[in-house]
Amino acid sequence: MLNTLLLASFCLLPQDPPEPGPEPEVEQTEVDNISPKEAIALLKEGLGGKDYAAQAALLENLGMIPDKGVVKEVAKALKSKDQTVQLAALTALRFNTDSTALKELTKQKKNKKIIDVEELAEEYYYALGQHGDKKAIDILASGLYSGAKNSKIIRARLLSLGHIRHIDSCEALMGLLKSRGGKRGHSMGQMNEFRTAMAVLTGEDKGKNTTDWIQWWNDVKKSLEISEEEWPLEKRGAQRQWQTLWATPQEKEEMRKKAQEKKKEKEEG
Repeated sequence: MLNTLLLASFCLLPQDPPEPGPEPEVEQTEVDNISPKEAIALLKEGLGGKDYAAQAALLENLGMIPDKGVVKEVAKALKSKDQTVQLAALTALRFNTDSTALKELTKQKKNKKIIDVEELAEEYYYALGQHGDKKAIDILASGLYSGAKNSKIIRARLLSLGHIRHIDSCEALMGLLKSRGGKRGHSMGQMNEFRTAMAVLTGEDKGKNTTDWIQWWNDVKKSLEISEEEWPLEKRGAQRQWQTLWATPQEKEEMRKKAQEKKKEKEEG
């Protein structure tokens, strides 16, 4: 079922993350033992003033603790005058597994101080997709080409739709394809991202021929079921990029350590 994915130019990820900032005031070994109540108190105390680097570090360390109260305090940081703090808050809400995190994110769908700023908008849309909830589909798809400021933001929205395992994601992606001239055989912008999203959702890739996509969709849309597990991308590099894009900070750190160990073993061998 999985056709060959011609994704040689596949470029999923945003630029490499910046070098780590100042050491957080709370060491990671201590964070593991902090209760939600304690985290809330620390966030209330620390998310004020103009020491923005310290605030960003605090959000990075405590903002992902899965708790409604923690989420509430993190969301307040989205109003910060400093973009570094706003970005840290978006990232915390992206990876916070409490159900209220997505709710706070959806409230920002018309916040121009976020969606009109390239770096913040990109992280915002990835944050919506990270939760994999169909409630985010309309925000990701609505006005995608008319409202998105650049290709990075369009990419984030398309790939995020691919991370939401629901038939409505396919419907939204196909709607975008048709809106970009798919019925006339014209290719849409970011076709690789569209193909990647559809591939992980359905296991299918019809290449760059939009009429083939539409014909396939018309044949299967009434019976298509989205599996719980993602379909793997055929090319190893593309699959690795996809997994890295959605990995949590902890998972990325584990990946980094394994890569270093593998490199060391290779050098010693």
